[in-house]
Amino acid sequence: MDNHTATRFGPFGHVTGARGGDSPRSAGRRAQAGLAVVALALAVAYAGAASPASAASLPNADYSCWADLGTGASLCVDRGVDLVAAVARERGVLLKAPDGAIPGSLPESARQASAGAGTGGTALVASTVISVIYDNSGYGGGSYALSISSGCGWGFTSLGSLGWNDRASSYRSYNGCTTALFANENYTGSSTGYATNASGLGGMNDQASSWSVH
Repeated sequence: MDNHTATRFGPFGHVTGARGGDSPRSAGRRAQAGLAVVALALAVAYAGAASPASAASLPNADYSCWADLGTGASLCVDRGVDLVAAVARERGVLLKAPDGAIPGSLPESARQASAGAGTGGTALVASTVISVIYDNSGYGGGSYALSISSGCGWGFTSLGSLGWNDRASSYRSYNGCTTALFANENYTGSSTGYATNASGLGGMNDQASSWSVH
């Protein structure tokens, strides 16, 4: 793997959604996700300000993933696991996202109560989801969510380092941000966006290699 440097904040830790008592297949899948998170530390950058990152082992479509662009915290979970609840429990972060933004997560009305119970009453740090990309058209399948305490203006120069090269089929944006996907790394080539939502990507379906949020 080539060496790359993240800008705006330094490289961050290796984190996964590992839990005890898993099957070898599940453990192997989380090992893949762990490698992708290490690569994420090398790829995340202030939009337009970083060099391209190389591809890494991929978390497969059975994962929903999240990364906080300010702190570098991140987590992937198995299909069917509530990502918002897992982030609260394992990372101490309360994700602020509209209902339906992250497939399989609790509605807003149940989110804070569940998060508080799962962390023993420990205060959670709020982080707002600003963009989510999805495996399928119509905002379905696996997903990858980005959050930040405030603002937009972030991106990934290489979706391959997240396991998402040539994979995204739709996206949503939140908190006043807009999203664009590009066919090549470093926000170059054909693109779709900047737009708030896209339920389908037309000729860019399964073609995106970088991701920018403004």
